[in-house]
Amino acid sequence: LTESALVESEVTLPVLHALRDLGVRLHLDDFGTGYSSLAHLQDLPLHTVKIDRHFISRLGTEPAADAVTGAVVAVADRLGLSVIAEGVETDEQLDRVTALGVHLIQGYRFAPPAPLDELRHEWGTPAVVERRATPPISR
Repeated sequence: LTESALVESEVTLPVLHALRDLGVRLHLDDFGTGYSSLAHLQDLPLHTVKIDRHFISRLGTEPAADAVTGAVVAVADRLGLSVIAEGVETDEQLDRVTALGVHLIQGYRFAPPAPLDELRHEWGTPAVVERRATPPISR
């Protein structure tokens, strides 16, 4: 889910909690752009926050990008949320997000987007594996 979709939709907090209770994992996409709010991280029944590529592409070259990324990771960790870095394309970016404590990484550094059938052919049945430093807090 993107923050803008949540803000602009009719989806209510009870619906999101019901989805989480059913086992649906809720991920907040493109965090750091648009309607970004720390209240969303605190109040929504989330599992994961995805940091927008806008920040990842500037890591190591713009100190503010490192500061924002590090702050999002720190807040997410304290809330028991996983963090995905979106748009990792270089070894340098991979080193930075790893050093900042990001849990999951996606981007062209590993592979370009591909159709599901191609992924199944090359990798078998897709699975998601998450590693968490601390267990999530219950909401």
